[in-house]
Amino acid sequence: MPFPVKAVQVDGGSEFKKHFETACEELGLKLFILPPRSPKLNGRVERAQRTHLDEFYSAYPIDFTSPFLNQVLEK
Repeated sequence: MPFPVKAVQVDGGSEFKKHFETACEELGLKLFILPPRSPKLNGRVERAQRTHLDEFYSAYPIDFTSPFLNQVLEK
């Protein structure tokens, strides 16, 4: 990265939460957790996620839910 990362802002989703929080702590990164679906606080990211849902995920007949993807990643 062209600049040092000092903090990370996330939307409070549960995907990889424990491991991600641990990694941030080990790296000395401040972690700001926003409430889920908070477009006024995280508008650009929320819009991008909606676009991904509408244009990408719906185009493929794959189970994109967290439990299924976690099983695939663990393998």
